[in-house]
Amino acid sequence: MSQNNLHGPILAAIFNLSMLKVLALDVNSIFGNLPSSIANGLPNLEGLYLGGDQLSGEIHASVSNFSKLIHLDLSYNSFNGRVPMNLGNLQNLQKLGLDNNELTNDPSMIELDFLISLRNCKNLKIIQIGLNSFHGLLPKPWVICQHLLKFSLPIILALKVSFLMKLVI
Repeated sequence: MSQNNLHGPILAAIFNLSMLKVLALDVNSIFGNLPSSIANGLPNLEGLYLGGDQLSGEIHASVSNFSKLIHLDLSYNSFNGRVPMNLGNLQNLQKLGLDNNELTNDPSMIELDFLISLRNCKNLKIIQIGLNSFHGLLPKPWVICQHLLKFSLPIILALKVSFLMKLVI
């Protein structure tokens, strides 16, 4: 149902389709918050595509209950708050799209702490976190993720990482 000019909030009933494997409502005019129990009624979901809508509010920690999730795209919305620390529970995750939102990380941490949990996602190939309000350094354990093909950083953070890499080399 991508790019179908849909308007309005996501109906709660859609989160009770237990056999659904892909929910693609991206690039529409869908607005509102995701329910905190988003994963409860979708045990077989492999793809959640909600990018390019007008969704807002926090990304609830319950999103990590999608045990079969392969693709999570919440980019180009207005999500705010911290990225859930338990995204590493998504063992099958291959693509994480959180770019172009208003997300933050724990300001008391020097490193982007939520990235540490992603080490558990052994199939993760693409991480897109650019154009948010993240501040910090890439965590040292991050280099363990050897299968990553694409990593999109906020431009200011990318400059910091580039500068630090030059200092280390």
